[in-house]
Amino acid sequence: MYGEIRRKLALTEARKPYDEKIGAFLTQTDRVDWIFSCLRLSGSPLTKESVRKILQGELVTDVPLSDHQKLHDYVDAMKRLSDMKEMQYDLLSRSGISTLYRAVYDEEPQYRRRDPVLHQWDYLPPHFTELEEQMTLLYAQVAEWNDGAELSDGSRSNPLYRACYLHMRLLEVYPFGEASEDLARFALLYEMICAGLPVTVIPMSEQEYHTCVMNFLRTGDILPFYRVMERAVFNKLEVILQMTAEDEE
Repeated sequence: MYGEIRRKLALTEARKPYDEKIGAFLTQTDRVDWIFSCLRLSGSPLTKESVRKILQGELVTDVPLSDHQKLHDYVDAMKRLSDMKEMQYDLLSRSGISTLYRAVYDEEPQYRRRDPVLHQWDYLPPHFTELEEQMTLLYAQVAEWNDGAELSDGSRSNPLYRACYLHMRLLEVYPFGEASEDLARFALLYEMICAGLPVTVIPMSEQEYHTCVMNFLRTGDILPFYRVMERAVFNKLEVILQMTAEDEE
Protein backbone atom coordinates (compact mmCIF):
# COMPACT_ATOMS: atom_id res chain seq x y z
CA MET A 1 0.00 0.00 0.00
CA TYR A 2 2.87 2.40 0.61
CA GLY A 3 3.52 2.64 -3.11
CA GLU A 4 -0.03 3.95 -3.52
CA ILE A 5 0.54 6.37 -0.64
CA ARG A 6 3.56 7.77 -2.47
CA ARG A 7 1.46 8.23 -5.59
CA LYS A 8 -1.26 10.07 -3.66
CA LEU A 9 1.34 12.22 -1.93
CA ALA A 10 2.62 13.33 -5.31
CA LEU A 11 -0.92 14.27 -6.34
CA THR A 12 -1.56 16.29 -3.19
CA GLU A 13 1.76 18.10 -3.57
CA ALA A 14 0.86 19.03 -7.13
CA ARG A 15 -2.34 20.69 -5.86
CA LYS A 16 -0.61 22.96 -3.36
CA PRO A 17 -1.02 25.66 -2.29
CA TYR A 18 -4.53 24.72 -1.20
CA ASP A 19 -7.43 27.12 -1.13
CA GLU A 20 -7.25 29.21 2.06
CA LYS A 21 -10.47 27.75 3.49
CA ILE A 22 -9.36 24.19 2.76
CA GLY A 23 -5.96 24.84 4.32
CA ALA A 24 -7.52 26.25 7.47
CA PHE A 25 -9.95 23.35 7.70
CA LEU A 26 -7.17 20.78 7.32
CA THR A 27 -5.06 22.50 9.99
CA GLN A 28 -7.96 22.41 12.44
CA THR A 29 -8.79 18.80 11.54
CA ASP A 30 -5.15 17.78 12.01
CA ARG A 31 -5.11 19.24 15.50
CA VAL A 32 -8.41 17.68 16.53
CA ASP A 33 -7.48 14.25 15.12
CA TRP A 34 -4.04 14.11 16.69
CA ILE A 35 -4.95 15.53 20.08
CA PHE A 36 -8.02 13.32 20.35
CA SER A 37 -5.83 10.31 19.55
CA CYS A 38 -3.28 11.21 22.22
CA LEU A 39 -5.99 11.69 24.81
CA ARG A 40 -7.86 8.52 23.92
CA LEU A 41 -4.71 6.39 23.99
CA SER A 42 -3.91 7.88 27.39
CA GLY A 43 -7.27 6.75 28.73
CA SER A 44 -9.06 10.11 28.60
CA PRO A 45 -12.88 9.96 28.30
CA LEU A 46 -13.03 13.22 26.31
CA THR A 47 -15.03 12.93 23.10
CA LYS A 48 -13.81 14.17 19.77
CA GLU A 49 -16.58 16.76 19.74
CA SER A 50 -15.45 18.11 23.12
CA VAL A 51 -11.89 18.35 21.82
CA ARG A 52 -13.13 20.24 18.76
CA LYS A 53 -15.16 22.70 20.84
CA ILE A 54 -12.31 23.41 23.24
CA LEU A 55 -9.86 23.99 20.40
CA GLN A 56 -12.36 26.42 18.87
CA GLY A 57 -12.22 28.42 22.09
CA GLU A 58 -15.41 27.19 23.74
CA LEU A 59 -15.64 26.43 27.44
CA VAL A 60 -17.06 22.93 27.84
CA THR A 61 -18.60 23.04 31.29
CA ASP A 62 -18.34 19.33 32.08
CA VAL A 63 -14.61 19.27 31.26
CA PRO A 64 -12.14 20.42 33.97
CA LEU A 65 -10.20 23.61 33.25
CA SER A 66 -7.00 21.59 33.62
CA ASP A 67 -8.06 19.51 30.61
CA HIS A 68 -8.80 22.67 28.62
CA GLN A 69 -5.25 23.81 29.34
CA LYS A 70 -3.80 20.42 28.40
CA LEU A 71 -5.44 20.58 24.99
CA HIS A 72 -4.02 24.02 24.32
CA ASP A 73 -0.62 22.78 25.49
CA TYR A 74 -0.88 20.04 22.86
CA VAL A 75 -1.63 22.67 20.20
CA ASP A 76 1.46 24.62 21.28
CA ALA A 77 3.50 21.40 21.07
CA MET A 78 2.29 20.78 17.51
CA LYS A 79 3.29 24.31 16.55
CA ARG A 80 6.74 23.78 18.07
CA LEU A 81 7.10 20.58 16.04
CA SER A 82 6.45 22.60 12.89
CA ASP A 83 9.22 24.97 13.95
CA MET A 84 11.52 21.99 14.53
CA LYS A 85 10.74 20.76 11.04
CA GLU A 86 11.73 24.13 9.57
CA MET A 87 15.00 23.92 11.52
CA GLN A 88 15.48 20.34 10.22
CA TYR A 89 16.07 18.76 13.63
CA ASP A 90 17.05 15.08 13.51
CA LEU A 91 15.52 13.14 16.40
CA LEU A 92 18.16 10.42 16.30
CA SER A 93 20.49 11.96 18.86
CA ARG A 94 20.32 13.01 22.49
CA SER A 95 20.01 16.66 21.45
CA GLY A 96 17.23 15.82 19.01
CA ILE A 97 15.17 13.91 21.56
CA SER A 98 15.84 16.63 24.14
CA THR A 99 14.55 19.26 21.71
CA LEU A 100 11.43 17.18 21.10
CA TYR A 101 10.90 16.79 24.84
CA ARG A 102 11.11 20.55 25.36
CA ALA A 103 8.68 21.08 22.49
CA VAL A 104 6.12 18.74 24.04
CA TYR A 105 6.56 19.57 27.72
CA ASP A 106 8.19 23.02 27.69
CA GLU A 107 10.74 21.91 30.30
CA GLU A 108 14.16 20.28 30.42
CA PRO A 109 14.18 16.47 30.06
CA GLN A 110 15.51 14.16 32.74
CA TYR A 111 15.84 10.41 32.51
CA ARG A 112 13.73 8.48 35.00
CA ARG A 113 15.39 7.49 38.28
CA ARG A 114 13.33 4.40 39.01
CA ASP A 115 12.13 1.26 37.28
CA PRO A 116 8.34 1.23 36.95
CA VAL A 117 6.34 -1.90 36.25
CA LEU A 118 4.15 -1.12 33.23
CA HIS A 119 1.10 -3.21 34.03
CA GLN A 120 -0.78 -2.17 30.89
CA TRP A 121 1.89 -4.02 28.87
CA ASP A 122 3.00 -6.54 31.50
CA TYR A 123 6.48 -5.12 30.99
CA LEU A 124 9.50 -3.99 33.00
CA PRO A 125 11.59 -1.44 31.05
CA PRO A 126 15.41 -1.34 31.15
CA HIS A 127 17.07 -0.41 34.42
CA PHE A 128 17.44 3.35 34.80
CA THR A 129 21.26 3.04 34.98
CA GLU A 130 21.21 1.63 31.43
CA LEU A 131 19.20 4.43 29.82
CA GLU A 132 22.10 6.29 28.20
CA GLU A 133 23.31 3.07 26.63
CA GLN A 134 19.81 2.05 25.60
CA MET A 135 19.08 5.41 23.97
CA THR A 136 22.35 5.30 22.02
CA LEU A 137 21.34 1.86 20.77
CA LEU A 138 17.89 3.18 19.89
CA TYR A 139 19.35 5.97 17.74
CA ALA A 140 21.51 3.47 15.87
CA GLN A 141 18.70 0.96 15.32
CA VAL A 142 16.20 3.52 14.08
CA ALA A 143 18.84 5.02 11.78
CA GLU A 144 19.05 1.64 10.07
CA TRP A 145 15.50 2.25 8.84
CA ASN A 146 16.54 5.32 6.84
CA ASP A 147 16.22 3.11 3.78
CA GLY A 148 13.11 1.46 5.14
CA ALA A 149 12.11 -2.17 5.28
CA GLU A 150 11.37 -4.00 2.08
CA LEU A 151 7.60 -4.17 1.76
CA SER A 152 5.21 -5.87 -0.60
CA ASP A 153 5.73 -3.31 -3.37
CA GLY A 154 9.51 -3.76 -3.24
CA SER A 155 10.03 -0.33 -1.71
CA ARG A 156 12.94 0.23 0.63
CA SER A 157 12.12 3.87 1.30
CA ASN A 158 9.37 4.09 3.88
CA PRO A 159 9.56 6.91 6.43
CA LEU A 160 6.23 5.85 7.93
CA TYR A 161 7.74 2.51 8.92
CA ARG A 162 10.68 4.29 10.54
CA ALA A 163 8.30 6.63 12.40
CA CYS A 164 6.33 3.68 13.77
CA TYR A 165 9.51 1.90 14.78
CA LEU A 166 10.87 4.97 16.59
CA HIS A 167 7.55 5.30 18.42
CA MET A 168 7.66 1.70 19.63
CA ARG A 169 11.32 1.77 20.62
CA LEU A 170 10.78 4.87 22.76
CA LEU A 171 8.01 3.04 24.58
CA GLU A 172 10.29 0.04 24.98
CA VAL A 173 13.11 2.05 26.57
CA TYR A 174 10.69 4.32 28.46
CA PRO A 175 13.46 6.87 29.13
CA PHE A 176 11.39 9.61 30.76
CA GLY A 177 8.89 7.57 32.73
CA GLU A 178 5.21 8.29 31.98
CA ALA A 179 6.24 11.27 29.86
CA SER A 180 7.69 8.75 27.39
CA GLU A 181 4.21 7.79 26.22
CA ASP A 182 3.21 11.22 24.88
CA LEU A 183 6.78 11.76 23.70
CA ALA A 184 6.69 8.56 21.64
CA ARG A 185 3.48 9.65 19.95
CA PHE A 186 4.86 13.10 19.18
CA ALA A 187 8.03 11.49 17.81
CA LEU A 188 5.77 9.52 15.47
CA LEU A 189 4.04 12.74 14.47
CA TYR A 190 7.29 14.62 13.91
CA GLU A 191 8.77 11.92 11.70
CA MET A 192 5.54 11.84 9.69
CA ILE A 193 5.35 15.57 9.06
CA CYS A 194 9.05 15.71 8.19
CA ALA A 195 8.37 13.08 5.54
CA GLY A 196 5.49 15.14 4.14
CA LEU A 197 2.89 12.66 5.37
CA PRO A 198 -0.49 13.98 6.51
CA VAL A 199 -1.44 14.20 10.17
CA THR A 200 -3.97 11.48 10.97
CA VAL A 201 -6.03 10.14 13.78
CA ILE A 202 -4.58 6.93 15.26
CA PRO A 203 -7.62 4.75 14.51
CA MET A 204 -7.60 2.32 17.41
CA SER A 205 -8.97 2.07 20.91
CA GLU A 206 -6.82 2.30 24.00
CA GLN A 207 -6.97 -1.49 24.38
CA GLU A 208 -6.06 -2.10 20.74
CA TYR A 209 -3.13 0.27 21.12
CA HIS A 210 -1.90 -1.49 24.26
CA THR A 211 -2.18 -4.81 22.42
CA CYS A 212 0.01 -3.49 19.58
CA VAL A 213 2.60 -2.18 22.05
CA MET A 214 2.59 -5.43 24.00
CA ASN A 215 3.00 -7.40 20.78
CA PHE A 216 6.04 -5.32 19.82
CA LEU A 217 7.61 -5.63 23.28
CA ARG A 218 7.25 -9.42 23.19
CA THR A 219 8.05 -10.15 19.54
CA GLY A 220 9.59 -7.04 17.98
CA ASP A 221 6.86 -7.13 15.33
CA ILE A 222 6.00 -3.61 14.17
CA LEU A 223 3.62 -4.60 11.38
CA PRO A 224 0.30 -4.66 13.32
CA PHE A 225 0.79 -1.04 14.37
CA TYR A 226 2.34 -0.02 11.06
CA ARG A 227 -0.58 -1.42 9.04
CA VAL A 228 -3.06 0.63 11.09
CA MET A 229 -1.05 3.80 10.52
CA GLU A 230 -0.55 2.98 6.84
CA ARG A 231 -4.30 2.69 6.35
CA ALA A 232 -4.90 5.90 8.34
CA VAL A 233 -2.48 7.83 6.12
CA PHE A 234 -4.01 6.34 2.97
CA ASN A 235 -7.51 7.35 4.10
CA LYS A 236 -6.43 10.89 5.03
CA LEU A 237 -4.84 11.36 1.62
CA GLU A 238 -8.08 10.18 0.01
CA VAL A 239 -9.97 12.86 1.94
CA ILE A 240 -7.48 15.56 0.95
CA LEU A 241 -7.67 14.56 -2.71
CA GLN A 242 -11.47 14.66 -2.63
CA MET A 243 -11.47 18.07 -0.95
CA THR A 244 -9.01 19.56 -3.41
CA ALA A 245 -10.52 18.00 -6.55
CA GLU A 246 -13.11 20.76 -6.98
CA ASP A 247 -10.49 23.41 -6.35
CA GLU A 248 -8.31 21.88 -9.10
CA GLU A 249 -11.21 21.96 -11.54
